[in-house]
Amino acid sequence: MRARSLSAFVNLVPYIDLMTTIITFLMMTAIWTQMGSIDVQSQAAASAAPENELKVKPVLVMITAQGLMVGEEDAKPQTLLKTTNGEYDLPALKNALLQLKSSHPERLELGLFAADGTKYQQIVQVMDVATGIGLSQISLQPLATS
Repeated sequence: MRARSLSAFVNLVPYIDLMTTIITFLMMTAIWTQMGSIDVQSQAAASAAPENELKVKPVLVMITAQGLMVGEEDAKPQTLLKTTNGEYDLPALKNALLQLKSSHPERLELGLFAADGTKYQQIVQVMDVATGIGLSQISLQPLATS
């Protein structure tokens, strides 16, 4: 009696289909990750600046439930109340930021403080206004409640 030979045939088509799908998914998510990134400056990097430079005070914007507060360190901030439809007054914010930037055109830093419950869309809108006028070094921090 003769022994049967074993046939070990492995179908690779499902494996190739799976790998093609996974590679396509990974390539698509890698592109979206790069498009959705925002460059922000950490507080530690901001404090590591050389002390012999003349430091220009950053512009501060506080997002509260009542409206926006815009100013510099050690100065009374200007309050921009919400509009009648409950939105933040972004054109008034742009004018206030331009006024503060005109006193020091080399100013690039913006300290953004957001209260609890602030929507991300509102934070991004403020960041868009700031980067639009040249305040590109933005640090985002929670607003301390007292």
